[in-house]
Amino acid sequence: MAQNCMQTNRAQNNKKNPPQSKAAQEAYELGYEYESVYGACSQCTILAIMDALGERDSSVFKAAFGFAGGIGSLSKTCGALAAGVMAISLEHGRELENLTTQTEEEKRECLQMVRDLYARFMEEYGSIECADVHEKLFGRTFNLLSQNQEAFS
Repeated sequence: MAQNCMQTNRAQNNKKNPPQSKAAQEAYELGYEYESVYGACSQCTILAIMDALGERDSSVFKAAFGFAGGIGSLSKTCGALAAGVMAISLEHGRELENLTTQTEEEKRECLQMVRDLYARFMEEYGSIECADVHEKLFGRTFNLLSQNQEAFS
């Protein structure tokens, strides 16, 4: 049932806010696929983005895990949103080599992309809280720490 809810919501969300490029569309589709099979939205989202771009990085994938379930399964900020912010920052964020030389314009550009992602997330889900997103997608919430939860698939 959760997978059917997810597919229906994916189709509705895709009609309202279509991804803006072929890679974005592929990441969008892969993200839903990976989440339905593996769970941990943060890792599934970052993996989908990396696969759509053809650039996997095990360290980035591993770093995304703690955001699952709304940061450590606390049902706070959605891990998928956090992973999206990670992806934007990986491409446009400040690099260690540019710690003191990144321009204000470059900083603003990256932060505006994050703000745009946040706005789109709010438009699609009405919240950035994990439990609210689960409720919208699946009609219920999930606790990743509970051994008695049914799987996402």
